[in-house]
Amino acid sequence: MKANYYHMAYDQFMALFATTAAHDDHDLSDEDLKTMHKFRSLLDGSCEALMYPVISLNEVLDLAAQRRKDDMKYQFMDIADWPESSANDLTIDIAMYPDPNSPRAKETYNNVDDSQKAFLNDSPRLPHVGRNAWAWMTAGVEVKYTIDHSAFLFDDKSLEAETPVLRNSKKGKKSQRQLAEYATEMMVRQHRVFIFIVYIAGDQARLTRWDRAGCIVSTPISLTNEPWKLLKFVYRLGLMSNEELGYDTTAVLATEEEIKELIAFQPRNKYAAERAQDIIDNHVYYPIYKVICSNALTGDTPHFIGKHISASHSPTGRATIGYITFNMLGKNGPRLSFRKDYWRPVLPNMRTELSIYEPLKAKGVPRIATVIGGGDIANQRTVTQKYLGHRKLVERVHCHIFIEELARPLADYTNSGVMIAVVYHALEARHDAWVKADIFHRDISANNIMLMVNQDAHDDVSVSVRGMLMDWDMSKHRDDLKDEATQGGRSGTWPFMSAISFQYPLKPNELADDLESFIHVVTYLSLQWHHHGRTTLEKGKSYSLDTLAEANAMNCSLAEHIHEQYEKSKLGPDGFYIGGEHKLAANMLGLLGYPTTTGTLFNAIYYR
Repeated sequence: MKANYYHMAYDQFMALFATTAAHDDHDLSDEDLKTMHKFRSLLDGSCEALMYPVISLNEVLDLAAQRRKDDMKYQFMDIADWPESSANDLTIDIAMYPDPNSPRAKETYNNVDDSQKAFLNDSPRLPHVGRNAWAWMTAGVEVKYTIDHSAFLFDDKSLEAETPVLRNSKKGKKSQRQLAEYATEMMVRQHRVFIFIVYIAGDQARLTRWDRAGCIVSTPISLTNEPWKLLKFVYRLGLMSNEELGYDTTAVLATEEEIKELIAFQPRNKYAAERAQDIIDNHVYYPIYKVICSNALTGDTPHFIGKHISASHSPTGRATIGYITFNMLGKNGPRLSFRKDYWRPVLPNMRTELSIYEPLKAKGVPRIATVIGGGDIANQRTVTQKYLGHRKLVERVHCHIFIEELARPLADYTNSGVMIAVVYHALEARHDAWVKADIFHRDISANNIMLMVNQDAHDDVSVSVRGMLMDWDMSKHRDDLKDEATQGGRSGTWPFMSAISFQYPLKPNELADDLESFIHVVTYLSLQWHHHGRTTLEKGKSYSLDTLAEANAMNCSLAEHIHEQYEKSKLGPDGFYIGGEHKLAANMLGLLGYPTTTGTLFNAIYYR
């Protein structure tokens, strides 16, 4: 999980990102803040240590709430010891939540139960303790008791914005990964353009702002000598509008009446019914939002989305998230549809995915999705790349596409025959896209090949098998292939890329690379789900896919082979990641086989 960091002076950070129209008339002076509650030392490592910043920060939020023109109020809660009830054990130390006294807050994060009360035993922490709820977190605070465990440097030189900011020790890198995971979890669970996380280490603090291009980090704040710098930032957070806090304001929480309408909808198809029920069952920690599907012909129609069905767990990049949507105004009545949400790079001469679908449809390319709306979301763009001038990072814009069909992951196939049929359908789509429409896909992967769902059939898998090739956002038109790479490197999904692409990242994609990717899709799935030469189960017997998958998952030799063949990488001399030595060796030998533990080669035979 990688991120790009930029070090910025505190005053510049505040001027650029912690401004709000609401603070112009009554911003707090440094002297006002000096008189407020001061931070106690965080160095003692006691179980009460987290309480002190919560008290101070809430004093400032209370003051901001008094000066807001609406009834909005925020509260910081100590959630370090209380994981989310959805079994996610990733927990930040302190969370800033909205509306602490609302019914929704009491249902999710402001509900200390009897076990917590018994554990705390009337501790002074108790009034400030809450539960972890990533989907409702406005901002976060991570606390390290000592600087040695910090993700960032905090020495004298780090006061200068031009100096390195990251602590490159083992503990430092671990903390950097942890911080990136926090940022990712917030952005995956919520609809955000950017987020803020305060990072405290010992008696020092840094402000961080995350968007899909990277992280901007302020110069350090001394909580002993200048705590008012942090308190001023928190005060402004308490006054900010949702847009200023980084929320995607085009996604609006569904009302109770709208949720009741969704609950009443009963899809005929078994898979569709399961997915609809999953969204309803998880709406507390994956809230349901109303989003608008814009179409030039049909106008704006509402769709409802909740828990995602797929997501990229990285804080930066395309960050693709897939949602099954309730399309209550579909042309054939209420249906489930699909929304793809991602951050596309803004580059000259780069076609958008919507513009790619137009010639595919016009030329009658089969086995592709029916786009019913979407496009770029106005004024939702990354800014971090502006401050990373020497690095080749591009601006990204928030984009969404609405698709009429409901599809399920390729990994849901019921037997090898279904898997091969669906992959073949995707191969047909790729072939016709090139022959009929001059479109080259460039990102063949198991994630982009889907099984189409017939919502009019109860159990469509047993009736018919239809595959679909999705995600054309990396594709290129034949006329564009002669141009230089728009993003300075290869395109594709790492495990399924061709061996040559692994070895030569600046090599332009060719048709042979796409075709080889189809082979890797079949082989990758077969290694995970089927009986083959590396399987530990007895040959000649019939096993269910679940039994085979369980046995293969426990097979250390197989896991090592999959890692070496499909996942291993290293940083090359030109700054690009390379790999694929095992893939390349197999290709050069003309075999689909794999080296056994004795070093010989065999052609793997896949059993049902």
